[in-house]
Amino acid sequence: MPVDGKRVTAILVGTGVFPHNPGLAPIPEVYTNLVRLKQALMREEVLGVPSENIHVLIDRDRSTLLRELRRAAAHAKQDDTLLVYYCGHGVIPDDGLGLLLTVTDTTEELKEHTSLRFTDMRSVVSPSTSALTRILILDCCYAGQAITHVLSDTSSILAAAVGEVTEKRTTIMAAAGEYQPAMRGLHMTVFTQALVESLEHGVPEGDAELTVYDIFIAARDRVAGIAVRGGLPGNAPRPRISSSGGEKEMPFVRNAARAVSRASPPSTPRTVADHARTLQRTLFVSAIDRELNYLKLSERMNSELEKGSFEDLKYHYLGEQGARRWLDLVSSPAYVRTAQPSLQALQRFVCERLNQRKPSPVSLVGLGCGDGQVDRELLQILCEAVNVSQGLAYFPVDLSMPLLQMAAREVADSGDLQQVAILPIVAELQNLGNVVRMWRSSPNVEIYSLLGCTIGNFRNEERVLAPIAEAMRAEDLLLLDARCYGGPTLTEEQAELLMPQFKHKRNVEFALGPLSKFGHRGDSRTAVRVHDRSRPFSVVRGTHAIVTELALDPSWQHTLSPSGVGLKREREVESLALSWSNVYRDTNFVSWLAHTMDLHVVARVPASLAPNEVQTVAFLLARDL
Repeated sequence: MPVDGKRVTAILVGTGVFPHNPGLAPIPEVYTNLVRLKQALMREEVLGVPSENIHVLIDRDRSTLLRELRRAAAHAKQDDTLLVYYCGHGVIPDDGLGLLLTVTDTTEELKEHTSLRFTDMRSVVSPSTSALTRILILDCCYAGQAITHVLSDTSSILAAAVGEVTEKRTTIMAAAGEYQPAMRGLHMTVFTQALVESLEHGVPEGDAELTVYDIFIAARDRVAGIAVRGGLPGNAPRPRISSSGGEKEMPFVRNAARAVSRASPPSTPRTVADHARTLQRTLFVSAIDRELNYLKLSERMNSELEKGSFEDLKYHYLGEQGARRWLDLVSSPAYVRTAQPSLQALQRFVCERLNQRKPSPVSLVGLGCGDGQVDRELLQILCEAVNVSQGLAYFPVDLSMPLLQMAAREVADSGDLQQVAILPIVAELQNLGNVVRMWRSSPNVEIYSLLGCTIGNFRNEERVLAPIAEAMRAEDLLLLDARCYGGPTLTEEQAELLMPQFKHKRNVEFALGPLSKFGHRGDSRTAVRVHDRSRPFSVVRGTHAIVTELALDPSWQHTLSPSGVGLKREREVESLALSWSNVYRDTNFVSWLAHTMDLHVVARVPASLAPNEVQTVAFLLARDL
């Protein structure tokens, strides 16, 4: 029987948060897994499953999940294929037999009663479907328990999840052995990434149609390579599979390595010349803008230094030298890319929101794009959830020409982003009003990203966010992250947790960078401290600042002198603030977003902060209209 995606019903279950069990770590990779797997199954060159045949169940409690499983399984008709996928934490019960699948209301004390047993599923799924072929994929720790303790007991897990072994063709894929933990990757779990890649790329030497075993073997062979490429610690688990009936010979999917997509004619990929034109345009804008801004900013820099203040952070990124210092900083092992929680928040949004409505053309506006690595990862997530044939555009926005060029190249050279249109925009984040029209001319849904805790680098955050909020339509979204603390004030203990990010050598070198224009070569007395708010660095109440300062003495005007000409101070100061990063009181920051910026929180990671916590919080924001 030839492969027919219309005869397939897929139920994709994922649990990524466990609010009632602190011992279970969140698994943000779950959300990307669900998006990528759904998109792979829908591809015509893979299987061509209609969207309405794929039921995505995200972060359900036990009773809701059982109810929705029954409803979804009922869609599978006789002679159809029913595919059930689960990703989350797998737990071995106290008696050591079988496997528990955790859900959002799983607790440690009552894990046997608050997790999902396969015997629970039997009374729900099996009577609800007449599907002939049933496939269960488990991507969780100890998934091999499903094979060890089930195939010898047909009244247990297999019968419950995919039907009676004696009457149906059934297969179980397990991401790990019965006592092995599964492996999490960079943005997906390793086994699901291997499975999706095997579906999307196929088996070059394989037949035109592949069996479940063919896909499993291809995925198993990819697991170790993905773990090595991602620099993941430990040995990769060895996936397992077991089948009954004729599943080994039954075609499951088309071989994407040989199939020609019937969904739409292949788009013409951008050529090397197209990439060159993109970069040439960026370089052209760079050559003009750098000269204009350098003269203007140099005058302002002299003025600030003469007054004993130095608080305009744009100087740090200006020109090739500043860009190199920033790249040195972010490549340091001591540097933590703070955008990771924001990526997790966007993954969940993409999975939940874009699965609920027809795909829409989307633009990503990368505010403060840096070297483009984070934006590239965001675009790759969007590419899996958006119909790129309808339009996917990228607007990198930055003042630094070298960084803007790097961001454009990072995306243009990514093989899986060939259809993304790139339009670099030269702008200061504090003066976005004049350039908003450059991306607002697009009919796309806009996703604005302001990542890396960048909002905390401005004394007046309102100047940055107001033009964005005013430009946002009802369907647009803003992805923003910020360092926040719980409790009434930032304690010394909380501040110390942040200090390693600011005290390492490359951060101080970056902060001192602009002073090299005046012949300064560094100072051993540069210090990092928590500001006492006697000089506020924020318009948000209750905000503290981690300040990098340079200690000053009477000879400083000779040290900081262009062409040997000393600078005069208008007032006596003991130190010069080189840079700072604001740390916001969580409740105050959310209130300011709502009441001043008219932005409400659609989702956030983490959901809340305890009084003693301080960490980066990712906010997904929409406009209150």
